[in-house]
Amino acid sequence: MNRIAKVFYSLLFAIQAPMLMASDGGMTGGGGGLVRDRNNPWFVHNTKVARYCIEVNSENFSASPSNITRSIDDALRYWKEEYVSATSPISDIGIDPVRIATQNFVQVACDSNPDITFQFGLLHPEQEKDIPHPEDFAGAAIRTSYDTRNMKGKGYVYISPDRGPTRFKGSPKEPADFWSHGRGHLLFHTLVHELGHIFGLQHVGSTVMDERYVEEIMSEPEYYADTTLICPFFKFSPKSLWNMGSSTPTYAVPRKTRSFFGIPEEIAGIYFQQGHANQIEVSIFNSSWERSVAGTIYLEQPNAKRYTTAQS
Repeated sequence: MNRIAKVFYSLLFAIQAPMLMASDGGMTGGGGGLVRDRNNPWFVHNTKVARYCIEVNSENFSASPSNITRSIDDALRYWKEEYVSATSPISDIGIDPVRIATQNFVQVACDSNPDITFQFGLLHPEQEKDIPHPEDFAGAAIRTSYDTRNMKGKGYVYISPDRGPTRFKGSPKEPADFWSHGRGHLLFHTLVHELGHIFGLQHVGSTVMDERYVEEIMSEPEYYADTTLICPFFKFSPKSLWNMGSSTPTYAVPRKTRSFFGIPEEIAGIYFQQGHANQIEVSIFNSSWERSVAGTIYLEQPNAKRYTTAQS
């Protein structure tokens, strides 16, 4: 990567950070990384393949190997789909966007120097400096090194044991083996949060990246252990865009949105338009693409200039 590109991408992530990140999320930095790059995603488009391995302390971690593998696959799939939906802030000026979560993730042996090591229920002695009080964390994404030339990170994802002395102290007393409780989806939710840090996101309130998201799911294990439903992180997306030959974009109703809001099949599209101050006017289109006003969304930020900065 040449110097101009390297400077550009450093600036890009500095610009993106205040747009998407509400706080620093200290557990995501590591290895003495410089402030200017510690929030960068571990992988951008010049990394085609990301290699990961899995380590499990089966004595202190109740989830089965098949559930662990499934949870990793499902969490990666969630972010791949979300980043396909993400709008690049520079795409309108013709600069190739940084492609995140487009890599092919391949499982390898842990002695082959992988990019990510998923550690379920175990922490190595040399890692105690990263997480001195592991019982305080259900999970953590720790970047241990960063190649500034190629903008590529390496590190590990720690997932707390659900048995033994370092069991996450914020976990419910019952069920005892919470990672295998119900359908085992507490692990999926936790991995989604930690992988979000690997893909460059810090803590953003009221989303899967909320600082207290893992504590929230642990407070309702009966519900979250049985569901993989997570609200989309990126709300509106180019893949949903229907230009219709006009200068005002129309968003086709995504499948998840249609299901969540119970939108009937005859509604073909939704159009959002900035109104006065914190108001967004919403119109709908029928199957013949005839438009009618549906209602108004009132943003929590009364002085919002653009709904894209306040939608979460």
